[in-house]
Amino acid sequence: MVRALLLLAGLIWLLPQGTAWAARIVAVGDVHGEIEGFDSVLRAAALMDQDGNWVGGDAILVQTGDLTDRGPRVRAVMDRLRSLQEQAPSRGGRVVGLLGNHEISNLANLFDEQSTPARVYREIWSDFAGTDAGRRQKAGYKKWRGWQKRYPGCVKEGNRAWIDDRGAWFEDHPPGYVEYIEALSPAGEYGSWLRGLGLVVEIEGSVFLHGGISPALVEQGYRSVAAINEAGRLAIEQFDQDRQRLLDEAVILPFSSLWEMYCSLFVEMARLEHDGGAAALERRADLAELNARLPGMSGWFPTEESGPLWYRGLANAGETDLAPELEGVLEAFGAKRIAVGHTPQPGDIRSRFDGRVYLIDTAMAYAELGGRAAALEIDGDRVTAIYADERVPLAGGAAPTPDVGKAPPDPVEGSNGHGDEPVESTNGHQDPAAAAATGSDEVETTASLPAEPVWIGPDGKPLPFAEVDEVLDFLATAKVVKTSGIETGVTLPRKLLLERDGVRAHAIFHTVSIEKRRERLHGGRVVNFFRDHYANNVAAFELSRMLGMTNVPPAVVRRVGRDKGSVQLWIESSQTESDRRQKKLAPPGDWRLTAKDMLVFDNLANNIDRNQGNILYDSDWNLWFIDHTRTFGRMKQLPSPERIGRCSRRLFQALRGLDETEVRRRLEPYLGGYEIGGLMARRDTLVALIEERIATTHEMAVLAISRPASPWSSGLEKKKP
Repeated sequence: MVRALLLLAGLIWLLPQGTAWAARIVAVGDVHGEIEGFDSVLRAAALMDQDGNWVGGDAILVQTGDLTDRGPRVRAVMDRLRSLQEQAPSRGGRVVGLLGNHEISNLANLFDEQSTPARVYREIWSDFAGTDAGRRQKAGYKKWRGWQKRYPGCVKEGNRAWIDDRGAWFEDHPPGYVEYIEALSPAGEYGSWLRGLGLVVEIEGSVFLHGGISPALVEQGYRSVAAINEAGRLAIEQFDQDRQRLLDEAVILPFSSLWEMYCSLFVEMARLEHDGGAAALERRADLAELNARLPGMSGWFPTEESGPLWYRGLANAGETDLAPELEGVLEAFGAKRIAVGHTPQPGDIRSRFDGRVYLIDTAMAYAELGGRAAALEIDGDRVTAIYADERVPLAGGAAPTPDVGKAPPDPVEGSNGHGDEPVESTNGHQDPAAAAATGSDEVETTASLPAEPVWIGPDGKPLPFAEVDEVLDFLATAKVVKTSGIETGVTLPRKLLLERDGVRAHAIFHTVSIEKRRERLHGGRVVNFFRDHYANNVAAFELSRMLGMTNVPPAVVRRVGRDKGSVQLWIESSQTESDRRQKKLAPPGDWRLTAKDMLVFDNLANNIDRNQGNILYDSDWNLWFIDHTRTFGRMKQLPSPERIGRCSRRLFQALRGLDETEVRRRLEPYLGGYEIGGLMARRDTLVALIEERIATTHEMAVLAISRPASPWSSGLEKKKP
């Protein structure tokens, strides 16, 4: 024992003067109300005992945001982090909480109805209900009725029953709803605590935050932790001030949703248009300026796509492309690594860019999808993934890059043919098309697919293609080494295995070529100038490319043996919408905006055959639209305008900018003149329909925040995130 102490003293003596022992850092990603998982990994990391007491000594715990939504125990999770934050300093430790995009949404009274079922919200809010919850609920309804009379148009589509049915309003505003919003207000117990958290922290060369630091953010001048945190603080503070002003002026109620705030502001500005005098014009301009500052509007720092809470490039961008810019980001912040949550990696912490990036959102709230609780431990140069039942060293802090989009052990291969079952909703498990048709009153800020998709091969590993043109060249020239039939689909497509230079990929081969002057479809619908043709698959891909969409797989026309048809990249490890519904799975993340864009695209392309068999989810729950042989045609009318709700701002802008000359140049190899004429007529109708809805409601009620433009867009070089 004495020899050990002397040896330790000698080692300390050899340390340079001023050297401090590096603290052990433990980082936990998205918790989403999963208190059991959160507790289990805190105990596994030796930070907390069974009684919830801090036992981590001088360790530092970092939680990178998204405590709220999706899981029912949100209050317990926040209480746990607050408690440890209070305990740790007296024992030499430190707990750092950071804000995620879901906290920001909750502070703005914007609830994630896309991924959090209503029953879960009822559980979350019930934890905040006091003994007088019933009285407060009734008082809230009375106030809302008075407010609604002043703003009669501000009732969410699908919830108009609120006006005549008191029970419907009570169901959507259950006991604890009013109390939850009050608790998260600037003066509330949890709201004041959350507003004291930052967006990013740097500890001993490691940067932690929710989404990521994009090269664009650095180019905008955000080159320090302090600069990012200050921008976030000021944005939230400004919103709180604007919200309080609207409360003081009785434009909104204390528990008004963000959508109701948008709507009532729009009504106020519309009224002022008809009032004369300089005072009215001045007030309208003032309100318009306030409106432009609200969460979700372009330029609001906490919801910017390239901002620290939403950026997904560190998880989704190609490593070869982003690596040089990542070095610039790390240099700007004086860091050697970044750890982020936000983009789920179900079940496992993953490293990228030779250990310079760690993805720590392991989807702990989605055990049924393979998620589990996890923590990242940084102890000197040792980096370890901690799970409730094991510790996995990440050698040298640079674990091998994982297979992005890796397939599960037993993938369910999706159907790539025509299905028979129409798309419809089921109790508790709404399909994307039906969900999109009903509309969403929240502000979606991402679409399902990244700007640069990762194409997966048969082995579950990414294909070595950086550009979509490389994929198209491969599909057009690779050797067909195997052909097999597909069990589903009325047009009898075939599955191909292609190979070139050692690279293998699956594709689907459609050869259907049917044209009839008049055809009666299954279900009795009659279609004039019916066309079911393989070339439509390629035309649909090219059209999606012109619109900057990345949800239609690349496709080309080529011969396979004696047959000519379309060869389209196969979506590996996928499942259809029908599969998902049978398994009763709810996709994580933001998918409804993509589904809404799909309905706009289907109306533009005159898709008369969207069904549960041609909506696919890949292993990362990205949404893909396939099988477009029954699209286009000569019809100038929209096939289903009633199903169009909201769409992304980016898609709407692309629709308006669609150039007919370019459309003809790109699509004439696959479509006739009448079909292209019908397409452009439908485009004009779509744009007019969306513009009319904007004029009669509010822009934010129709257009959701757009994602970055796709590098597939016509005339654009590939852009780095």
